[in-house]
Amino acid sequence: MVVSCKTQREEKPQDISFEQKTINTAYPEGCKSSDSTCTYFHVSYPQFAGLDSAVLRKLTAMIDTSLVWDNKEERGKPMRQQATEFIASYIEVRNTIPDLNEVWYYTGDVTPQRIDDKVLSVAIHGEYYTGGAHGSEGKHFININPSTGAVVALGDILKDNYEQQLTLQAEKNFREKYKLSSTASLQENGFDFPDDAFQLTDNYGFTDEGIVFYYNNYEIAAYVNGPTELVVPYQSLGELLR
Repeated sequence: MVVSCKTQREEKPQDISFEQKTINTAYPEGCKSSDSTCTYFHVSYPQFAGLDSAVLRKLTAMIDTSLVWDNKEERGKPMRQQATEFIASYIEVRNTIPDLNEVWYYTGDVTPQRIDDKVLSVAIHGEYYTGGAHGSEGKHFININPSTGAVVALGDILKDNYEQQLTLQAEKNFREKYKLSSTASLQENGFDFPDDAFQLTDNYGFTDEGIVFYYNNYEIAAYVNGPTELVVPYQSLGELLR
């Protein structure tokens, strides 16, 4: 995929391309993820071309950290090192508990969502199981300026004092998605917002259609209900856009 965008530092368009690559490490070596006895670490990620080397290093480090959002010991380690240590940890546990009859897995998908002259937005979804009643999953976003590597926030895309209007529009979309009236209690319908008042999450990304807000498991609903994804189309934001 190739995307052209104008940068602040160049008059000519900057060509940014990427090719999806994979890391696939397994135990026993060579087993397939579909095998019931296979422990594996699998990640699909974009290899970018056309980015400044410093920007690319920063983006890569941010992706590595987001892959293991809830494992502080692994944060910042390169993907391949994470893969090696994941398998090594499983083997260590298996050696301690010879009759262990469970396998572990980690799957990660790093997917570019939007690339233009203002923002390069990437979604990182990870899912894993390392024992217990159930596994865990999460999705997080990285939003940077493709020319400078600076983090892009909502205030860089929307005009000043956008918060109230954006929240109102997002709540409208949220209620429409879940078929709730404008006065229906969110709490009584399975959503746990503080004081029963809708709030935006700071976990958001930018797609070609709009701004996506993603609430991970447990954040606003019970685990059984899964994560909540809300898209606010750009066309609904009107003059709020810069």
